[in-house]
Amino acid sequence: MSYVPIASAMEQARQMLQGGRFDQAAFVYRQVVQQQPANYEAQLHLGVALAQMGQLDEAERALGEAGRLRPNDPTPHANLGNVYRQRERLGEAIESFETALKLAPTAAALYQNLGSTYRDVGRLDDAVACFRRALELQPDFHRVRSNLIYLLYYHPAYSPEAVFAEHQTWGRLHADPLRPTNPAHANPPVAERRLRVGYVSPDLRNHVIGLYFEPLLEHHDRARFEVFCYADVARPDEVTARLRGHASAWRETRTLGDAQLADLVRRDGIDILVDLTLHMSGSRLLAFARKPAPVQITYLAYPGTSGMGAMDYKLTDVFLDPPGMTEKYHSESLLRLPASYWCYKPPLGCPEVGPPPAAARGGAVTFAVLNSFTKINGEVLRMWSRVLDATPRSRLMVLIPGGERGNDGARRMFRSCGIADDRVVLLERRARVDFLRYFGEADVSLDPFPYNGHTTTLDSLWMGVPVVTLEGRSAVGRAGVSVLANFGMPQCVARTPEQYVEIATRLASDPTRLTELRRTLRPRMAASPLVDGAKLAKDVEALYRVAWEKWCGR
Repeated sequence: MSYVPIASAMEQARQMLQGGRFDQAAFVYRQVVQQQPANYEAQLHLGVALAQMGQLDEAERALGEAGRLRPNDPTPHANLGNVYRQRERLGEAIESFETALKLAPTAAALYQNLGSTYRDVGRLDDAVACFRRALELQPDFHRVRSNLIYLLYYHPAYSPEAVFAEHQTWGRLHADPLRPTNPAHANPPVAERRLRVGYVSPDLRNHVIGLYFEPLLEHHDRARFEVFCYADVARPDEVTARLRGHASAWRETRTLGDAQLADLVRRDGIDILVDLTLHMSGSRLLAFARKPAPVQITYLAYPGTSGMGAMDYKLTDVFLDPPGMTEKYHSESLLRLPASYWCYKPPLGCPEVGPPPAAARGGAVTFAVLNSFTKINGEVLRMWSRVLDATPRSRLMVLIPGGERGNDGARRMFRSCGIADDRVVLLERRARVDFLRYFGEADVSLDPFPYNGHTTTLDSLWMGVPVVTLEGRSAVGRAGVSVLANFGMPQCVARTPEQYVEIATRLASDPTRLTELRRTLRPRMAASPLVDGAKLAKDVEALYRVAWEKWCGR
């Protein structure tokens, strides 16, 4: 190759990297590295650019070389940890982040990354400790506090009251100071006029939120609602294109700060602004905190609360939040859908439903837990141990990042709760259609708690596999109740752990019933509110009108 002036090339590449032109930056850094393999900055930033592009093999090599060049610099180790996380090599990610923290023990962002990785492998106490340490070091780190309060929903040691108190702390510290004392909105307070509704999300793509949102967006009444989408999508895909085609207006907002996003919403004259993220990754709650729209609603990310005064309503349903049960755990007023909170859209190429696998295994039943591993904890494992003990020759299939690879910690966790290694199969994550094939190997799905499955429960029923759930005290622990009520299977809802074990073992011991369910669950679901996008849109729009009329008559 021709000679590249190193100083000017490095400056050019730096500007490309900062501007998000990762492919161009990587091209220049490669040229520098070819001339100067020991150039630490070039190796490091080549690795960063490649990781952003998803070229993880080469990113790992470049970052590893940067770490060898400067073993006492935490930056390569931290970036290598992020690459390992993307590759679902979580044990190595933890080692990298721990190494980086030894070199930079006051780096709050490193505690955030380590905590997120601990969370993914089910080490919830360690994750909580990391997030709290990050906040000690940087109290204004609102995204870490969001990570913490979202994680607490998963942790069985935290009551709904304690979780809500943490949400209120987040709102008081990070959101409420941004709220205008007397927000002025120029929107005409005319109850029956066509309304402008804005949806804000980074997940308007092939993501569970994008897929849930699509039936609502597709069936919105365009004569009564003008729909704006505020999209923070880093990598648009075919789902993004479909969603964009259903929107009245599409705004790319990834480069906008929260204040700029709020200003854009005001300029667009949005009447009802809807958050689809809550405290998950990419949240824009601090734009909502500035109250850019007269009515603000949170919906769909998960059925929790924002904890902030500027969010007027939470959209929920009568099963997730029965009247009189959960109002005290919300900073918002509750708007209850009469049927389902979710609308399921089966993927193209969805596998057909096959016979119960127990028949091919000599009657040995397979229980499945194909939820995020974060939802698994000692309390629920001990209950599943009772289910296995009461069902001879049964086994448990569990989804975990990396599957069997490098998950000795998960094995120890299971053994400590009374579940032997030969009773558990660890499965790696797969793309959506291949993931659904796992249900072909399952007879009964077991719902975790205190945070139930959402999409996984719907997937299981669509694939002909019944789900057993335990009724919880807060909305995240009542997702199974909502889905099974809308489906017409309340007999699979337990009110106590003892009932849970009884229902699961009774199902497992009835091959005739399992065969019947295998044959009938999909057509039953297809006829239920769980897949009726037109009904969901009509119900949502009715609640939007309730909220809007209340604002008009304020």
